[in-house]
Amino acid sequence: MLDMGFLELVVVFVIGLLVLGPERLPRVARTVGLWVGRARAMFYSVRSELERELRVEEMRKAGYELKDGLEFQKIEKAGRELEQEVKDSLRTDVPPQTGAASKDTERAKSRGDA
Repeated sequence: MLDMGFLELVVVFVIGLLVLGPERLPRVARTVGLWVGRARAMFYSVRSELERELRVEEMRKAGYELKDGLEFQKIEKAGRELEQEVKDSLRTDVPPQTGAASKDTERAKSRGDA
């Protein structure tokens, strides 16, 4: 957050000592320390809340994608089953042409038509 080295801290302390005096400086330092601590706590709280919301949103998106994928798989499976049923019904409904044609030819020969 604040990147201050040792030299900067000494300069701030000396200026505070000159402006506030030795009696008020410890009280002000404690107050400033409390405010900085509260600001950090608030910053980390907001940060963790935002990260939590992002994770929830990512999980929600992943759930929707998974749900969409599963629905697509169900539709695809239903399509394959329907296609198989149609193929099966076509196989059982239509008699083979070779057998029917040969019977007709045999009947015609036996009658003397051919």
